[in-house]
Amino acid sequence: MRKPKKLINDPMAVAQEQYEGMLAAMSGKLEGLPGITAAIRTDLPSDKVAIVTGGGSGHEHCLQAMLVKAWQMRPL
Repeated sequence: MRKPKKLINDPMAVAQEQYEGMLAAMSGKLEGLPGITAAIRTDLPSDKVAIVTGGGSGHEHCLQAMLVKAWQMRPL
């Protein structure tokens, strides 16, 4: 059996490489902020409020399902 190929170039650079890849993949929709590993959406309507939430490591979908129903885009 062959040894699986690694998708990680340098374990110490994983987060930065993923961040840069996300920005490249979402070109035109995300803009990186200088001096910090954070990004902002560039294609959102200016008359809407954005809410950012997180919930664990991504395997807990119940939180997202509740939030989507409660926070659907509606006129304020």
